[in-house]
Amino acid sequence: MLRRNEVAAIATFPPYSTCLTRPGLATVLFDSSRLPGQIVDVLVAERGFALRHRRELGQLLRTWQAAHDAAAADPQGARTLMAKRLKLSAQ
Repeated sequence: MLRRNEVAAIATFPPYSTCLTRPGLATVLFDSSRLPGQIVDVLVAERGFALRHRRELGQLLRTWQAAHDAAAADPQGARTLMAKRLKLSAQ
């Protein structure tokens, strides 16, 4: 749709946004780096699912918190690890 000029703007996130700006398809108008600390991670689960998978959801939340803590303790190491997983540059 971008190549055909069928949309004026889109909202997206890495790695998709990175792919769009590499070949020059899109120009970044705004990104969350201008809003430090304002992006909120949200996990939503249907009540029945949450009740059936209570243990797994608890483990997911503990793992997410551990990853968040690790990233806060070693931001460069976290960027390097995430970049490798997403096939992006750490910059």
